[in-house]
Amino acid sequence: MGQPSQTGGRAGTNQYTRRFTIRRTRSSPPDLTVRIQVSQIRSIRNPDEGTITGTFKQLAQRREWPIRYEIASHPNCPPTILGQLAQDKHETVRCEATRNPSCPPEWLEVLAQSKNKDTRWAVANNTSCPPELLRQLAHDDNTDIRFSVAVNPSCPADVLEQLARDPNHTVRYGVARNDQCPIPLLRTLAQDPTHRATVAGNRSCPPAVLSQLARGRDLRVRLAVAGNPACPAAALTRLLHTDDGNIQHAVASNPNCLPHIRAMWQLARDVH
Repeated sequence: MGQPSQTGGRAGTNQYTRRFTIRRTRSSPPDLTVRIQVSQIRSIRNPDEGTITGTFKQLAQRREWPIRYEIASHPNCPPTILGQLAQDKHETVRCEATRNPSCPPEWLEVLAQSKNKDTRWAVANNTSCPPELLRQLAHDDNTDIRFSVAVNPSCPADVLEQLARDPNHTVRYGVARNDQCPIPLLRTLAQDPTHRATVAGNRSCPPAVLSQLARGRDLRVRLAVAGNPACPAAALTRLLHTDDGNIQHAVASNPNCLPHIRAMWQLARDVH
């Protein structure tokens, strides 16, 4: 297996800038031919193995990078082709191939050592990333990379506990967001006013904690509780009596809201 490209990324590029760039370029391919090819790739659903091996391999060789990008992001792209695209000369293609859950673990292991922070970021974003690599990347100097580890659903509990003590509040926010965050850790983070609203919106937050947070004074926290599908019906009923229209609407839209309570709210809203 060859070594992946170690070329450096653009200075100052972060996950938010990159996503905007990808969305913009995906919606505006360079010409009609490429636009048609991209559309055809996106329309492929459950292709047979022959189609994958032949067509995908051929398209992965195209000089137009938006086509290679679509192959790299396709959920049915074979691991062998992803390994090839993880070495692509275009940074966006490399990162997308690396982020693909089907990217071979042996490639992720190599790419996690890259000097290119964007490549390491892509490894940290891969939901199939092995636990040992996430542990390694949790110590990365780059905040975006540690944040990506913190929100990764495959992140081990012990790593989440480590990142919950990270000096950067964005990384701690990522831990509070993660639906796989251990319940004891969510209880601890709920004591921190900075991350209380994030914990309140976490679908794994225990009903008892949500009920407690629903009694608080912070409107952001109560709004997050009202929209959380894990919130118990009793807490939702209590929140419905608030004067805040956004919270009332969130309660009425919550699947746990009792039907007769929702009907009463809708009636009262229609009268006014």
